[in-house]
Amino acid sequence: MEYTPPPKPSLQFSVRGLFWLTTILALLLLLGMRASESRYFEALSSPWTVISLAIIVLLGWLSLRRADTRRTRRLAIAAYATSLALPAFSLGGDLTFGFLAWLLSYLGITAVMFTVLHAFACLLGAIANTCFVLSILGRWMPFIRRRWPKLARRSSIIALVTSFAALVPIVFSRELNALYPGYGLWAGSFVMLYIATWREGRTEESVQIPRIGEG
Repeated sequence: MEYTPPPKPSLQFSVRGLFWLTTILALLLLLGMRASESRYFEALSSPWTVISLAIIVLLGWLSLRRADTRRTRRLAIAAYATSLALPAFSLGGDLTFGFLAWLLSYLGITAVMFTVLHAFACLLGAIANTCFVLSILGRWMPFIRRRWPKLARRSSIIALVTSFAALVPIVFSRELNALYPGYGLWAGSFVMLYIATWREGRTEESVQIPRIGEG
């Protein structure tokens, strides 16, 4: 008999998953059309913003379907690194790339030419970027993992919240023109990292190590 190699594993798309993805995209489009009438949320009506938000949803959905948390974390790092080379957003008509937004998140906190809203957005962005690195180190460095076992999970939660919260002061500054795929990958990497650490935390909590003398 001839040896038939097993088929390569492929991602299975369920009908229910496609339904929810389509529903979310439809809601984003509807929100964009409604937001075009608002001076604060005009940027949401941009097609690039819709694409960027769709990237976040897609990365989160794919991460939920992957059981391999290590691979999900590596993909999160790859998405984070790629976002630095792509346009992140347009502010006041100027296109800002990811690496410049990353740099401004630290330097813009004390920049004299920035307003209070801009400085607050930079502070939130700096917290998100720092917590992303702390979460990675907290999982991969044995010394840090033993000393602070919950650092990775807590840092990923803070990074996820602040990555989206950083948009709020920029939106209310009325200078945001559009979001671009760089931001989608950047924010999506925080979603992927949180899903990976959340799954690992649940796995560790479910494993009960018997104590000496019990049983």
